[in-house]
Amino acid sequence: MDTTAYITAGGNSRRFQGDKSLYPYRGKALIRHVYDTLGALFPKVCIVANDCAKYAFLTADVIPDLVQGFGPMGGLYTALEHARSERIFFCGCDMPHLSPGLISYLVELSADHDVVVPVVPKGYDPLHAVYSKQCLPFIKNSIENGDTKIRALFHRVRLREVSVDEMRQFGDWEDMLFNINYPHDAAPAGRGG
Repeated sequence: MDTTAYITAGGNSRRFQGDKSLYPYRGKALIRHVYDTLGALFPKVCIVANDCAKYAFLTADVIPDLVQGFGPMGGLYTALEHARSERIFFCGCDMPHLSPGLISYLVELSADHDVVVPVVPKGYDPLHAVYSKQCLPFIKNSIENGDTKIRALFHRVRLREVSVDEMRQFGDWEDMLFNINYPHDAAPAGRGG
């Protein structure tokens, strides 16, 4: 399917107290884990971040945010505007245990939907999802109204929720969706240790 992968790496990492995208995790930068997994699945992987030079060690296009101050919503808008493909897989730079099987499943499901997103007990995981360009008008509208929450657009598009039970066929869903927000998350005693 016509899909491009985008990694959002434009956050301030306030909770991490440093640049987590370059944090050395299991022998390589955190973003490298994400990039390597996606590079094996998609013909093109791009990074949405304002500091292009920082990611020169990756062979990826780095696209600066088109709008400032909107966090992941701004990153998603930038990715969809930049994409030449009809769909994108959009994820955070802090998810080192991505499952190729789960990602491929989400992409397969996206043929008849505008958004395909995992739903876990805490709610949606919008930074591990597939989005189509059909979302762009709704995202623009959200930005114009100052709304920074990606999940706010879900009730306005053709949404496919992927349940925990569906994800289990690919392994431990908590591990696959695990993201590093604090330094202790990356420590050996943490989930990924």
